[in-house]
Amino acid sequence: MKVMSRTRTSKSYRSLGTATKYGVTSGGGVVLQSQDSVTDEVTAGDNKPFSVMHYKTNGGVLNSKFLDSSWNTYENYVIYAMQNNVIPAWNHLSLPDAPSTVTAATQAAARTNPSRPYVDVITNVLQLGEIALLLKDFTGSFVSRIGHTNLMYQFGIAPVVGDIVKLFNFQEQVERRVLELRRLTSDKGLRRTISIGVYSNSLRNPSETLQSAGELISRETFRNTVQEVKAHCRWIPTSAVDHLGDTKAMRALARKAVLGLTVDFSTAWEIIPWSWLVDWCSSIGSYLAAKRNIVPATLDTVSVMRHTRTTLTSPSYSGPGPRFLNLTTLDYLYETKTRELSVVLPTAHFPFLSGKQMGILASLWVTGQIRMPRL
Repeated sequence: MKVMSRTRTSKSYRSLGTATKYGVTSGGGVVLQSQDSVTDEVTAGDNKPFSVMHYKTNGGVLNSKFLDSSWNTYENYVIYAMQNNVIPAWNHLSLPDAPSTVTAATQAAARTNPSRPYVDVITNVLQLGEIALLLKDFTGSFVSRIGHTNLMYQFGIAPVVGDIVKLFNFQEQVERRVLELRRLTSDKGLRRTISIGVYSNSLRNPSETLQSAGELISRETFRNTVQEVKAHCRWIPTSAVDHLGDTKAMRALARKAVLGLTVDFSTAWEIIPWSWLVDWCSSIGSYLAAKRNIVPATLDTVSVMRHTRTTLTSPSYSGPGPRFLNLTTLDYLYETKTRELSVVLPTAHFPFLSGKQMGILASLWVTGQIRMPRL
């Protein structure tokens, strides 16, 4: 079937103002102030690729208080940087921490899989040997003992206490999973939208050129980009699920999934030494978790949605001299929303490590579990 897309656009304008030099006046007319556009697919069904763009400018108006025919003079003149009739060069800042579309889709699949464990009993039991090996030597220097204590907490005490706390909500989680299984067996299947994260970046430019035609004006600007990433997953049963119409059978399956009572590739990965370290830089663990199949279900579609918002501001300016140039505060907004279908695959990424992760690596180093490479 041929895919047809359409784009709808609307624009609004404001007065450009005038600039005068040697009695010759330029400007007048209007300049683009805002623009909105939507691009989607004209096909049957929903959850298709989709994008929205919104752009708006305010301020950035230049005036000169005293007129002198030998200089440029301005009257409510919109500076050159705001005159572009297309989206300006002030686009979104890069977001190094934001996951790729495939990485986000893989994380979402793992977190929405109806087979996902709430307390992974089998994996926890099998990991006890690795934890014991990691903490076997509790001697050495004072710094080494501190490292051992941190590792004991991160890999021993914290997970155990966390799982104990979770068990207090075990029955509630089983009931929630039963509701998911009922939705899975419905005509539309199981549909869930989750948040992947919010990511941001900022930039201060001490001297950004705002006006270059006839007058060189450079001002300090502040730019900020914030992006929220979400994912929408749709699961359908892979086999006949008539037996799940029995509430008792459905609750038993939900209990098995919540406790992670199976040994599969996901279980094997979790008990491989140092797999947790690999997961910091890849989505292998999430990919295997997405493939867990305690509940007979398969991922039908997954879409990744991004809402990105960039603002740029520059403070007002009043210049000295006989003309006394006055530039109003500049405000710029560029906003996009996208929805993109994705596959689920293991990917590699190189994130900035959190304080907790850096603490674990430092503890492993001082206890001799890892060695820093020699230069």
